[in-house]
Amino acid sequence: MAYRKKRLVELVEDAWKDLNTEWITETSILARDIVAEQLLNYVRVSELTYENCQDGLPNPEKDMAPWLVALIVDPILI
Repeated sequence: MAYRKKRLVELVEDAWKDLNTEWITETSILARDIVAEQLLNYVRVSELTYENCQDGLPNPEKDMAPWLVALIVDPILI
């Protein structure tokens, strides 16, 4: 049993190393950019949702509606 567990851990570590190697190669720049953009968008939304250490979700009409209107209804065109 201990051998199987050790072997499984080795397989997981090898797979993790393979993923990291692929992540840093030039062929995966597009995937890296997509993930980075998604993370950045998550941080942006989190900043608005939890602004001033307050959760904007319990009262969305008051806290989130102005941001959503500004973002979706009246966006700034660039």
